[in-house]
Amino acid sequence: MTTAAHADDLADVIELYGSSPLCLCGSSYGAVVVLELLRRRPGLVSSAVLCEPPLPPDSSLPAVPEEFIDRFQAELRQHGGPAAAEMFLRTV
Repeated sequence: MTTAAHADDLADVIELYGSSPLCLCGSSYGAVVVLELLRRRPGLVSSAVLCEPPLPPDSSLPAVPEEFIDRFQAELRQHGGPAAAEMFLRTV
């Protein structure tokens, strides 16, 4: 099934059960579906929360700076996972 087909299905569900426009939340591939719905049927969506939509492979994207990885690993060792996650989210 294509992303467009998933977006069409989501539009059908909104039109059947919801009262648009709605705030939608999508995570990972779900965020891609919400983006596609926004592109195809923007009137159904008032706002969107997109959590970590995957990026397509693209060699033009910059590499993660080595100093960021070092800083992240140091934060993880010294202060644990929650502190490292917060550092990641605040930086990215």
